[in-house]
Parts: sequence; C-alpha cells; structure tokens
Amino acid sequence: MKKIYILIFSFFLIFSSCITTKKIDAENKRIFGNVLVKNLTEFNTKTDTFNVVIKRANGFNVYITKSNKSSRHSKLIYKSKDSLFDFIIPSKKLKKYKYLLFENPGHFKYVKIDSIKGELKDLILDYYFHSVLAAKPAIYLYPTIQRKISIIHNFKGQILNTYPEYKKGWKIIASPSGKIQNIADNRIYNYLFWDGTCNFPKEHYNFKSGFIVEKSEIVNFLQEKLALIGLNNTEINDFIVYWLPKLSKNKYNFIHFRINDNIDNISFLNVKPKPDTEIRVFMEFKEISNKNKLNKIPEQKLTKIKRAGFTLIEWGGAYIGNNKIE
Repeated sequence: MKKIYILIFSFFLIFSSCITTKKIDAENKRIFGNVLVKNLTEFNTKTDTFNVVIKRANGFNVYITKSNKSSRHSKLIYKSKDSLFDFIIPSKKLKKYKYLLFENPGHFKYVKIDSIKGELKDLILDYYFHSVLAAKPAIYLYPTIQRKISIIHNFKGQILNTYPEYKKGWKIIASPSGKIQNIADNRIYNYLFWDGTCNFPKEHYNFKSGFIVEKSEIVNFLQEKLALIGLNNTEINDFIVYWLPKLSKNKYNFIHFRINDNIDNISFLNVKPKPDTEIRVFMEFKEISNKNKLNKIPEQKLTKIKRAGFTLIEWGGAYIGNNKIE
C-alpha cells in the first residue's frame, strides 16, 4: 500500500511540474523568422536616389528596448551570423520591454513585440538617415623598396565592392613605382579599390568651410587643390577622370575636402608596415542652384603634406545629395 502512495505522489509531482513548465512557456514568447537588407549600389544622380538590391542579411543583432524612438536603455537579446533568427523572450522582459530593434551596419528596424503573432518572414531593415555612398576610394602605395604589405580596412558602414577582392584584408607586394602585385591572384594593379555606404549624423554636414565651384572651373580647381594637398599627376588625373562627369552635371558645386580624418572617423586603415606618410583625401560635394545661399561659408584652407618615405595615398568622395548642409 505504501508503494502505491509513493507512485501516486511521484505522478502528482511530475504532473504538477509539466503544468508549471507549460505555464511558464506560455508566458514566454518565441520570435523567429529571417531578415533582409537593402544593399545600395551606384548613386543615380538623375533621380537623386540609390539603386537598391534586396538581399539576405549576413548577420545582425536583436535588442529589446522600451521605445521605438531611441535605442537608449536597450539590451542585446540575440545575435545572428546569417539571416535567420529563433529565440525566446522571457516573460519578465516582456513586461519591461515593448519593442525589438533589429540592427546591422547601416540598417535597422523596430518591431512592436505585441504585434508579432507568428513568423517574421522577410523582415526588411530600413536605412539609417543620412546614408551616402563612399565612391571610388583608391589606395596607392609607394614603399621605398619592393616589399610585402598587408592592409586591414575597418569601415563603419557596409562595403559594396572591392577590387582586387578584399578577402578579410589585402596582402600585396608593392614597388616604389606604385605598381601593386596582389598575392591572391598574382595580378598587377595600379591601386586598391573599395566603395561602400555609410551613415553620418546630422552634425557631419555642419561644414565650417568649403568651396563654391562653377562648372567651367572644375578641372582647374581640382588640379590646383589636389596638387596643393600633395597628390601627384597620376593620382590627380585618376581623380578628375572619375569625378568630372559627376561634377560637370551641375552649374555650381559646393565642395569640401576631408583630409586624414578617416572620413570623419568611419574608415580606418591598419597598414603593416606602417607608412611614413599618409595622405587620405575625401571630397564631399553637392549641387548648388544659387551660390549666394552659401556665400557665408568661408573658403577652406588647405595645407600641403610633404611626401617622405613609404607613402600611402587614398582619394575618394561622396555626393551628399539631399542631405542638408547645416
């Protein structure tokens, strides 16, 4: 008889445990699905928009947050290395947090937790404001002797294209003439190329100085200013060939050069061995319909950088489009 009571009591404990577990599970919430992102390609100056391709995300973070207006006081709840996600939000956190923030470099999406009834299929992340395309940055290398060089690029945005292929870094053999042999494919290149999209805060466009350049003066202006900064004839010619068709579409352009500021702290190059001289020039420009509107902005003062020893040169630019110059 005693054994029967023990069996009944054991069964009761197991049954109670199952009910409790189901109750706890019912209070938690399962979130699952997949994430897509909009990849920007070349900027279309005719429509003032980027060409867009929607692809699966290569990884993202999910945060729980109290508001869909700010990411402050948010906590990381899930990290994915691909486009898929499947996780449980504990009941205690459901009482405190009302939104999920899906985020990867340059993209985000707030989702109200209560609105999620099942699978979040093909969740498309939006752009952060003030996205621009960092176009055609070209990296030239001039060591004093032929040598192996490695470059790691830390870019706080989304890389779109590289040539030669980046592969977690460039490993090359550079010559004093500027010729670059890419070790991965054994091909010869004049420079290393990359481009990507990045997002700047409003303060980025608070220009303290710049230039207003008329269409007819673009070539002379670029030749003079780039030589003053420290670029040689080859680099200046490559720069003008790429940017002239874009700049010459406008009657007037506002132009500002960012020099050796890591493109306002979003693009960092870790080069080994470290160059003795670095000249990194990034030109931002915008069409100006009425040049008198920007006459109050003083002319930017440029200082020539002397090239000495192992020298790295990089130039690139961005059309800042509809972003307002503050």
